[in-house]
Amino acid sequence: MKLRRLRLENFRQHAYTDLHFDEGMTAIVGPNGSGKSTLVEAITFALYGEQRDKKETVRFYWGKGKRFAVTLWFEFEGREYEVERTHADAHLVQIQGAVLRAHGLSETTKACERLLGLNYDQFVNSFCAEQKQIAFLQFRTNAARQDEVARMLGFDRLRLAEELAGQRRREAALQRETLERTRVPAELLLSERRKAENGLAEANRKAKELAGRQAKISQELAGAESIRVDAERWLAFDREALRIAGDLRGLEVAAEVAAEQVREAEEAAAELATLLPKTESFRASESRLTVLAPKRRLLAEATALREMATRLQDEIAAIPDFDLPAAEREADAAERALLELNQALAKEREAISGSLAATRARLEIAGAALARAEVAAREGRCPECGQPIANAEERVGTYRAEVERTSAEVARLCADLDGCLREPEAMVAARLYRDRCSRALSEMRERNIVREDRGRRLGELKCRIQEILRDDPEIDGLAKEIEELESAVQSTRDAHERSLAVSSIAESLAPRQTEFSRVNAALEAVLAQKLAIERERAKLPFSDASAATDAVAHAQAVAEEVRKLETERCQVETLRDLATRDLALAKARQEEQAGLEREIASLRQAEALHEACAREMRVFRQAMNTEIGPELAARASENLSLLTNGRYLALELDRNFTPSVIEDGVAKPVISGGEEDVVALALRLALSELIQERQGRPMSLLILDEVFGSLDTERRQAVLDRLTALRGRFEQILVITHLEDVHQVADQTIHLRRDPASRATTVGPVLGNS
Repeated sequence: MKLRRLRLENFRQHAYTDLHFDEGMTAIVGPNGSGKSTLVEAITFALYGEQRDKKETVRFYWGKGKRFAVTLWFEFEGREYEVERTHADAHLVQIQGAVLRAHGLSETTKACERLLGLNYDQFVNSFCAEQKQIAFLQFRTNAARQDEVARMLGFDRLRLAEELAGQRRREAALQRETLERTRVPAELLLSERRKAENGLAEANRKAKELAGRQAKISQELAGAESIRVDAERWLAFDREALRIAGDLRGLEVAAEVAAEQVREAEEAAAELATLLPKTESFRASESRLTVLAPKRRLLAEATALREMATRLQDEIAAIPDFDLPAAEREADAAERALLELNQALAKEREAISGSLAATRARLEIAGAALARAEVAAREGRCPECGQPIANAEERVGTYRAEVERTSAEVARLCADLDGCLREPEAMVAARLYRDRCSRALSEMRERNIVREDRGRRLGELKCRIQEILRDDPEIDGLAKEIEELESAVQSTRDAHERSLAVSSIAESLAPRQTEFSRVNAALEAVLAQKLAIERERAKLPFSDASAATDAVAHAQAVAEEVRKLETERCQVETLRDLATRDLALAKARQEEQAGLEREIASLRQAEALHEACAREMRVFRQAMNTEIGPELAARASENLSLLTNGRYLALELDRNFTPSVIEDGVAKPVISGGEEDVVALALRLALSELIQERQGRPMSLLILDEVFGSLDTERRQAVLDRLTALRGRFEQILVITHLEDVHQVADQTIHLRRDPASRATTVGPVLGNS
């Protein structure tokens, strides 16, 4: 894999960055925070969709849009590809031929994994060392570390081959067991074959017997068929004679009907000639009435108007005379008299009510004085001054008398008020007189309205009659003529209607005569057919229908016997065909059973072969796994010796790939941070080389992000020397660091810095070293 171009849009601190990569070593240099490690993250994001933290934190904070995108152009196995990934979509395109290899986030990730043969964890643990992630094989468990190393080296294909062989063995075993369950005993197949052979021999015997019977009945059928033909002709002639007899009877009836219709038409023509004068009179009178129709309508309207005018005059004359003003005056006088009586009665009630209220007040005062006097009398003092007095009882009597007199006056006033509340007779008489006057006035007014309405309508009728007479002064003189014409129409109407009824019959005389002639001609033709058929039937050798029917029945019986024999022959042929088929089927089943036995034997052989293959693949995979550690340790030892200038000549790996360095022949664990980074770098370089050799698909790429951070000057220079030496093995090496002296050994140097004004990463001039 070779990187060709990387473009970042709104990705972390890169508002817009577009980088081109060449072969050889490329150094990406810049201070901390300038966005160097973001380039590595952008590469893994484009390929695998992996990024630090949430996607919301990826977008350049000061960017104008919410969209962020990374586009990576790279070359792999001689083909060029473009992969682009945004916050919501992704695609992988093969540039040669513009072939879309994948579309969508997850589909693009899977396509990149299939293309490179590495997932994200494998990529960052082999060819790409991210910042602060240089430690060797960072997987969750030791088992996962071993599996991932084997997978990166391609040993997982051995596991797949082992599993495939096991699956093929199980499929062969299942197929063999299925075939064995379908076995049929050889004795049963032999019995079926013998049964089919016996059935075929019996069918052949029956077929030979039927052939003789069919030859004999065929000769008898030939003679019966000849007689049957003559018998069927005789019966056909007989049926035709019966049909002609029916037609003859129908034609005779039709001839009688046609004669009757001709007679009826002749009588209608004679009657029509007698009705002609009255018909002409009716038409002339009705024609004249049609001409006078408008005048008849005016005359009828004038007559109706005169009758209505006469009726209105009679109604007006029937209305009695009346004096409406006098009645109105009398009604007003009665109303005023009743009003005066009401007012006088109201005044009287008011006066009595006032006297009653004053008297009740005096009664209340007298009652209170009597009560005080009674109390004072019991105490023997004066009720007025409160001084002792001898005749107190006498004073109490005076107060009691006053109370009784006032009570009697109150009772009298109440009786007078009750009398005022009842209407006096004069007022009742005045009200009755007023009501009578009101009713009389209402009746007069209604009669006056009726008389005025009748007079208005009478005037309108007279005006309309005058208009009719003014338009046609002669209309009154036509009444007599119209009456005479209507009388003439009425007297000749029956004759006219009768003429209409018989005219259609009289007009059909000629067609009826033609039909009568046609029916007589058809009758003669049918009689001739009847004689011809009787002559032809007499030539056949049958005396009556029974003999002909018996001959036909005999021929049918022989034919039925022939059909039965043919049916029986077909059944025998069917049985012979079935027996032949059963025999062939039995032979085929025997051959099939033999083939089945051969296939079962072949499947047993395949089972053994696949089982042996799976066992050998498992043994080979185990052997290869045991060789990974020593070979990886050997390659890493070479790198470590070069990186430490011979201080550490070798390292060892345990079964979990945990390294120990060899110093002065003694294995010791890695202790210092600088040692850890150097050992991890040596192991990563060794693993990358081993992956390229074992997989046969060279990545040609090595990415190292800030691997010099914990190294001193001497070791840093050793690492740079080693990277320079690796140019022959890795066609493209990316070194990301903040150290400026790296550019001395790099083929290309890219400087990054952060612009304080835009807060975005900017790319300085790209320098090439000779």
